[in-house]
Amino acid sequence: MRTLLRDKRVLANYSGDLLRRNKRNMVDRALHTPTTLKVSNAVDKPLLVLVIPVRNEAANVGELLRRSATVLSTIIFVDHASSDNTGALLSAGGAEVIYCQEGGGFGRAVQTGLAAALPRATGGYVGWLPGNLKSDPLDAARLTASMHNSYVYGSVYVKARRSGRPLRERMPSNLAGFVLSAWGLGPYWEVGGTPTIVPALRAQVLLKGPEGLEFETFTVTAMHREKIRMLRLKAPFGSRIHGSSHWNRGLRTQMRLLLCLMREISRTRRNYR
Repeated sequence: MRTLLRDKRVLANYSGDLLRRNKRNMVDRALHTPTTLKVSNAVDKPLLVLVIPVRNEAANVGELLRRSATVLSTIIFVDHASSDNTGALLSAGGAEVIYCQEGGGFGRAVQTGLAAALPRATGGYVGWLPGNLKSDPLDAARLTASMHNSYVYGSVYVKARRSGRPLRERMPSNLAGFVLSAWGLGPYWEVGGTPTIVPALRAQVLLKGPEGLEFETFTVTAMHREKIRMLRLKAPFGSRIHGSSHWNRGLRTQMRLLLCLMREISRTRRNYR
């Protein structure tokens, strides 16, 4: 009888150890397995629908597709009136592509993508980054998962704090951030930085924004009016392989950015009187 009781105790201890070990293994797998970016209570709905505008990026399509293939989320490419075969190459590579007519700028391309993304991102997030290889689609997925796991849904949005970005490219964004902060809408060190990721349920307002590069400034002030806090998460700043940007270049772009800045400051301060 004594031997039988001892054997039962050994078996119970072994079973307890096995259960604890299996539980630790499950936790370890959960911590180290890349997130599938799916909402747990809506299996077929992606957590992130990512919009990637492209314009005359045919030379970079191969690398862009390679990077996008590692992202477990829905990606919509927007071909903004490319004069080369960017859209055809993306489609041939199995990507989802929609087309945006000539006119406007980066903002119009993002808005075209958002119009298609929002119905598919109910309860999740929409985000965007330019398809120029300076921002990585995998970073968008990583930042979305970090935000979703750490903050109440709808309370924050992400604009990446890109490390290694050259000062020359950062200066207009820094200037806009300084002006917004000086007028009491900050503090913002800068207003640029993609990927930008916004709760889908609060992103409808962005469809009414400006159509140029100043769309990024509008996003910051629009989210401020919605009382959604900006979250700056670090992401590396990449470099192009071929060519240069085809969006909103030159003095005209900078003037539009300045006018948008003044308009948005006035509009936002009016709402808080």
